Amino acid sequence: MHLSAMIHHRSVSGIAAALLLLLLPVVAAAQLSADTARGLVGRTISLPLYLEFPAGSPGPNPVTLHGRLRLGNATVFYPQRFIAPAGDSLLGFMLHAEKDSIYTFSFTIDRAEENRVSGDTLVYLAGEALAGSDSVCILYFETLEADSRPLDDATGAVITRSIGPPLPYVRFATLEQNYPNPATRGRPTIFAYRIDKRSDVRFHIYNLMGQELFVAQLGDTDIGPHTFVFLPEPTMPSGAYLVRLVTNSGSADKVMHILQ
Repeated sequence: MHLSAMIHHRSVSGIAAALLLLLLPVVAAAQLSADTARGLVGRTISLPLYLEFPAGSPGPNPVTLHGRLRLGNATVFYPQRFIAPAGDSLLGFMLHAEKDSIYTFSFTIDRAEENRVSGDTLVYLAGEALAGSDSVCILYFETLEADSRPLDDATGAVITRSIGPPLPYVRFATLEQNYPNPATRGRPTIFAYRIDKRSDVRFHIYNLMGQELFVAQLGDTDIGPHTFVFLPEPTMPSGAYLVRLVTNSGSADKVMHILQ
């Protein structure tokens, strides 16, 4: 074929392909939405999440979704797990607390044929209702992707209530400043802490460079107030150290100073 004819043929083919793409239906992205859930303090609350596909399409199956969850008030709601609607199967999930109010999550749902309706409940986010500093927690679902396609952010809400007067019940570990502080090498210093859920408890001590110097595995610890006694070794340099209490429901930090 002559060179000019080949160029003409390719340009025509390119235009035809572009026209074909314009004639194909545009598939809009799915949209996640969340509801408002209410429950009693100390009970499990299940917040439904919905995934709506354009033009009533049921979308792909199974569905894998991941993103970040940010809690407006972590003293009101403690997320614990994802639950599949009746008839569907949860193939796996991850819910990791980066901080008390920030989680990363992912889950995969295999939906039954009768549940593959756009806008039906996709999954439930279940957690414990807490009596904290308020009775309302706004949940922000951010940086979302469903089957590797980005979604818009979504918000939901959890509202708690208690029977009778408000309960002094907060599901997070608290750590008091050690005494004495500054501590002296070779002499004990005491940390008081409290947990409101039976938990595995650990203490970590880091220097200001972020190096872990000491770990105390305290094991399974009952609810309530406790103390941890730390004895600085005679060889520990004087200065500031980060002391971290780690429990199943969160962590707490204090700065400890050591003098010669």
